[in-house]
Amino acid sequence: MSFLFLVVVFAAHLMCVNVASAGPLVAAGLDWLEGRGSRLAGEAGRYLAAWAAALLLPGGMLGIVVGWHFWDDQYQQVLGRLSSKLHFGAWEIVFSLALMVAQVWWWRARPNAKGWERRGRIFIAVLASTNLLYHFPTLFAVIETTSTSGASGGEAITAREFRSIIADQAILSRVLHFVLAAVAMCGIMLLGYALRLARRKADPADVQQVAAWGGQIALVPSLLQIPVGMWLTVSLPRTLQSAVTGADLLATCLLISSVVLAIWMLQTLAAIAIGDTERSKLVRAMALMVVIITLMSGTLQRLRALSEAAHAEPAQQSRVTASFSLNA
Repeated sequence: MSFLFLVVVFAAHLMCVNVASAGPLVAAGLDWLEGRGSRLAGEAGRYLAAWAAALLLPGGMLGIVVGWHFWDDQYQQVLGRLSSKLHFGAWEIVFSLALMVAQVWWWRARPNAKGWERRGRIFIAVLASTNLLYHFPTLFAVIETTSTSGASGGEAITAREFRSIIADQAILSRVLHFVLAAVAMCGIMLLGYALRLARRKADPADVQQVAAWGGQIALVPSLLQIPVGMWLTVSLPRTLQSAVTGADLLATCLLISSVVLAIWMLQTLAAIAIGDTERSKLVRAMALMVVIITLMSGTLQRLRALSEAAHAEPAQQSRVTASFSLNA
């Protein structure tokens, strides 16, 4: 599988699971606003909740395509050590998807629900979202880190060992980075809904309000990504830190390009958040988010390749030494 194809598939996977993971949570906030009298919030929330439910399985399938590319003996050993977590995770996906479908159906059937009924619907949405955001970024960060570290052998990882692994700052920073990106992506989805309203000749005030919500929801986590991104970078092994700071031209160019575009996106989102909701700005923010995620996907895949090469080299040298000793 070519590097470019892998980057595109991984970026599409991230965008799908971002919306699927945080979508119910953001939609729950809009459900709460609808309960306080905002019809528009309910319409936007139902749109987002439906997309979240629809994108969960496609996102998972794209993830399988990426995993298939990396499948080897070492990757298989890692998954074997985490087999109980993977089995449990499959049921977690089913559970969350069932809650997401229930949220969409319940909300469409009873948009004017009040009291305990609305609170119950918000509860299942929050449960579905937090279930995905807690389990899957953590699990796949552990798989990624373990499979590229060369420490794939051994007994099955116990619950206590798993908790000690996820306490590492390299794992925590990646998980937090994912959560913030997921919320930001939901804000971008609302910008898409604002464009849809504009195409339908809706009230310009409604278009502006939805776009402003989307801009605000995307702006705050995107700003928080600045310190989290720095934390993520310093938590990398020294060789990978060097790679993104000049030692590897491709990784450095990908990272710098994504940072420059992220600054441009922040400026655009800030303008949208305060009410400057021209169509060109909405399209620009959405396009920038897609490009940034693709560039970051490229950076991650390049770092993975470098990490695998670094751990494969000592093993290859050991095999050469052993062969030389036997021949001698």
